[in-house]
This record gives sequence, C-alpha cells and structure tokens, in this order.
Amino acid sequence: MVLTEALVREKAKVFENHELPDLSEEDVDFEQSLLDSLPQRLQSGEAGLAEIEKVIEWKQAEAANRRAANVNHLRKSSEEEVREAVREALAHDSVAGKIEALDEDDRLLGIGFRTASSILMFTDPSKYTVIDHRAVRTLNQEGYLDIEPDSTFSTEDYIYYLGTCRTLASHFRISLRRLDRALWVIGQEST
Repeated sequence: MVLTEALVREKAKVFENHELPDLSEEDVDFEQSLLDSLPQRLQSGEAGLAEIEKVIEWKQAEAANRRAANVNHLRKSSEEEVREAVREALAHDSVAGKIEALDEDDRLLGIGFRTASSILMFTDPSKYTVIDHRAVRTLNQEGYLDIEPDSTFSTEDYIYYLGTCRTLASHFRISLRRLDRALWVIGQEST
C-alpha cells in the first residue's frame, strides 16, 4: 500500500468514527477530552499526577496490567515532582531535552519513552506526535523510516520519527494528530 493524501484522510476518519473493533466511541471521546483539556494545563504548569495518570491510561489502554503498574509507580512521585518534571520538559528548547526530562530513567517512575512522547503530544498536538510501534511499522513498510517497530525507542529515534511525521503531515495537508490516527489504523489493520 502506498501512503497518499486520500488514504491518510480516509484512515483518520476510520479512527475518528471508531470503525475498528479495538476502538470504541469511548476511546475516541476520551482522547478528544484530553486534547481539549490537557494542552492548556500542561503548558501552564498546572498539570500534576491526575493529568499524567490520564495520559498513561490513554497511551496504555490495551495493556491494563502494565497501565496499572505504571500508574502505581507514578504515584510514588509527589504532585510537585510531577509538575516540576513537566515544567522542566517544557522549558527545554530541544525536543531531545523535552523527552529526556520526562523519560522514566531520568525523572518519573512509570513514565517510559512512549508515554513521554504522549505527554509531549498532549502539550501541543500541532508540534508533537506519539511514537507507536504500529505507526513505526507502517512508515517502515512504506520506506519512510528505518527503525525497529518493537524496539526500545531512543531520543534520536523519536526526533527522526517526529521529523518524518511532520514532513508527511505537511505533504498530505493534515494535522500531526490526524496523521498519527491514520498511521495507527493502517498499522492495526495490517496486523
């Protein structure tokens, strides 16, 4: 399959209309509620444990045990530690600095690389996207990336992935969020 603007727009609509068995109306509504509320709270420095727990819930919706374990780990951090990590991440000029300020090894328990990219996406969905093995697999198959889809992603992988997604979103005249939704659907359908 070749990625085209028409295909990307069609697959984004499949997501938005929750036309996949693994994607309910509640899932789509939950994502939209987070997109409506989190960017302002994250950017203002007001986001704390409750907001980051919601990001974990959203990102790890398919893995209940892992999600619960990560939320329990996160709760070992104080409200102020979470807020400070988010503020520090947003204060960095570089994407690498932003991700590394949130990544579990550097800062918060329960926040791995993929969830850190999700937090970054929710701070500004027009600038950042989520790294996901389905989307990476799709972009690899189409020749846009050379990253192992099931690997532990690095900061360099995310920067490469983000640049590729920004280029494709611009080329297809679609937002990063809609591109990510389309890539997720294509990846889901190809498994």
